[in-house]
Amino acid sequence: MTPPKVLFVTTVDTTLVSFLLPYVRDLRQRGFRVEAATCLTRHGSSLARELDALHDLPFTRSPLKLNNLRALRALAALLREEHYHLVHCHTPTASFLARLAPRPARTRMLYTAHGFHFHPQGTHLANWTYAILERLAAQRSDAVIVINEEDARAAVDHRIVARERLCRMHGIGVDTNHFAATADGDARCVTMIAELIPRKRPADFLRLAALLAPGLPDVEFQVLGDGPLRPRLERMAARLGLAGRLRFLGYQEDVRPALERSALLVSCSTQEGLPRAVLEAMAMHVPVLATRIRGTHELLRDGCGFMVPVGNVPVLARYARWILAHPEAARSAAHRARERVVTRYGLERTLEEHEGIVARLLSQWWRPPARPRTPVEHRVPATTLTSRQPADLANQASPP
Repeated sequence: MTPPKVLFVTTVDTTLVSFLLPYVRDLRQRGFRVEAATCLTRHGSSLARELDALHDLPFTRSPLKLNNLRALRALAALLREEHYHLVHCHTPTASFLARLAPRPARTRMLYTAHGFHFHPQGTHLANWTYAILERLAAQRSDAVIVINEEDARAAVDHRIVARERLCRMHGIGVDTNHFAATADGDARCVTMIAELIPRKRPADFLRLAALLAPGLPDVEFQVLGDGPLRPRLERMAARLGLAGRLRFLGYQEDVRPALERSALLVSCSTQEGLPRAVLEAMAMHVPVLATRIRGTHELLRDGCGFMVPVGNVPVLARYARWILAHPEAARSAAHRARERVVTRYGLERTLEEHEGIVARLLSQWWRPPARPRTPVEHRVPATTLTSRQPADLANQASPP
């Protein structure tokens, strides 16, 4: 019997390397032929070793660029020629184009939303536009995966996709054995791990550092990640007098050494799905201070972390000072956070959830072998699909 063929589609190759390789490896171990279509930047050679075939398509993140039309034509030809059993698309531009492309009748289309682009911090016009686009594209999806509770509700409230085609995964999973080290108890470094793009609000982190640095001479600051804002941020850091106190470390394939020397991870984002950097810090017992937004709220509630409003840097600084001055309280929150990741967001669980969704879509071609794991629910339970918004976090870990 011919093995099932799966094509992963992402806008850029960094998504595959950072988030999807465990799923590629898992499917290949189960006999699938796994290929990927993406815009290759820096990871082509490493990805070629992981995949049965790698296709370089000229996707760009800006949806209005003409290169995306060329990518659409190339992707349509690929789907027509290769007759994949399953196409699993990720990231907004590539996912929209993949679902727009004509495909053979047998090909199933699976879309993972890593955080819908309509969200409480968005403008009314932007939210309305993104919701319409998601609804149109979902009509050409055999299943839609969401990775947080708020998106599960939003998918139903905005009629994005029918309930029977809506699936839930607990993020993209964290290998809690790999991220098992405990941060240095004497660490005095405040860390941000993020792509340097506007929605991550890295300038807020620099303003935070400028507020903290004068009163905390033993604290250092580090930024892991790269992106189009880096040159502007480096100039901003110099203007704020942060030379010698703040380091830009660029993209790091392994963030564990940076987390081991961290007393605090800070996330300033406006929008997330279920942030990987926050999950990895939680797994390594690093206290987390983040903006109270979709996804992050789900991870840090119930005393697992500290949350502040988006864009309020003075409040961010007040919380950071308190956390650094109260290491016992911070360690208590970090311990609860580690337990949450292990029990709810571990890679073993998400691999099983993903396999269950794939098995349902490809049931006429493939049956998964038994796994020595605890069964989990792949579809979103009906009880979670309500219009209620999450309650505010009165019981979050917080300074007095």
